[in-house]
Amino acid sequence: MRTLILRWAIIVIAVFGVRWAMQEFRLADRPLIDYDDWLTLAIFAAVLAILNTFVRPILLFLSIPFTCLTAGLFVFVINTGLFALAGALVPGFHVADFWAALIGALAVSVVGVAVNFLARERN
Repeated sequence: MRTLILRWAIIVIAVFGVRWAMQEFRLADRPLIDYDDWLTLAIFAAVLAILNTFVRPILLFLSIPFTCLTAGLFVFVINTGLFALAGALVPGFHVADFWAALIGALAVSVVGVAVNFLARERN
């Protein structure tokens, strides 16, 4: 349960950070990732955390041949697909296109790696 809550918090921070950076620095002329309110973001994060916890390991196992052939890059496709799927399942959360989902998935991965790195240094 603690891991699921940590994944939820990581997703909330990463998606909020991507949306804020895109708007603040005017990196895109239209919003790539957008949500109606904080509750929508929280629901999206919960859906993505559940997908990453239960569906992602199955997809990773089934895609071992593709992952080996692409030197691990196929994992980005899986993460992007799960990000886009979670966005499609949550009303009020909008992912513009494949590239927006890729940016969101990369942000979630980077924040997750940073949190895991910081948590390991404490122990």
